[in-house]
Amino acid sequence: MYKKVIPLLLIFIVGLTSCTLQKNQEKTSCTKPPESFTSADLIGTWMAKRGNNTDTLIIGADNRYRQIIHIDSPLMDLQTEWFNWHVETNENRLPYLYLDKLHLCVYAPDQFDCSSEGGGDRPWYDYCNQTTASMSDQGTLIVTGVPAEFKQPPGGIVLTLYGLLVDEPWVYQKVEP
Repeated sequence: MYKKVIPLLLIFIVGLTSCTLQKNQEKTSCTKPPESFTSADLIGTWMAKRGNNTDTLIIGADNRYRQIIHIDSPLMDLQTEWFNWHVETNENRLPYLYLDKLHLCVYAPDQFDCSSEGGGDRPWYDYCNQTTASMSDQGTLIVTGVPAEFKQPPGGIVLTLYGLLVDEPWVYQKVEP
């Protein structure tokens, strides 16, 4: 009798362990940054580009950043003052970069003019957690890693803006010095 019960008991324990592991797995569809990631990895110059339009973020060690925008048509160049930034990590250990007064006119020029700061009251999509959030007076960038099968950017991370229904995501890559 014990010979039949022990294999069944082992199968039950393995199945229970598997269910527990699945239940405790983090729920995110994004690649996490490297384990060694710290907010210091964000310091430097980052750029997102679509066509000839560019959006450059200069992120300082003093938790301040500056944004430099160039739009080709109609011609618009903007350099902001220095504003605050900070990082928070969610329950899935995914870092989010919050940028006070981020201008979004390069990302969606038909929806934002360059005098606007932040994303307004509309819902923005967090594609990593399949939720929506507000960015009324700020911009939120998700700090993600890049899957190993793709070319690795400097530092192994990219910054992606919460999304609207725009053709493609707005992704910043670190500019190498």
